[in-house]
Amino acid sequence: MTQVYKPKEFADIIKVSVRTLSRWDEDGKFVARRNPSGGKFYTDVDLNKYLGKDDNFITESEALMMLLDFSQEDVDNGRLISSDELKNRLSDRKSKLS
Repeated sequence: MTQVYKPKEFADIIKVSVRTLSRWDEDGKFVARRNPSGGKFYTDVDLNKYLGKDDNFITESEALMMLLDFSQEDVDNGRLISSDELKNRLSDRKSKLS
């Protein structure tokens, strides 16, 4: 399960001020997530990203999007996707989201 952090909690973990987090968010350097009412929060995925470990983790929504990206031709032909192909598709997906 994904861990959720309030801005103060996240700032304490990565040893910066809440103001620094806010400035990074405003500048687009490290954008906070927002709940439906607009409140900011961070997750363990963000922590891994901050620590430079984000290539080893994908979110559940990223995994679902990758599955949706499989072409109908792949399905019709019963084609198995290699781990390298899966990594390439994930990389392509991440670049499209960036």
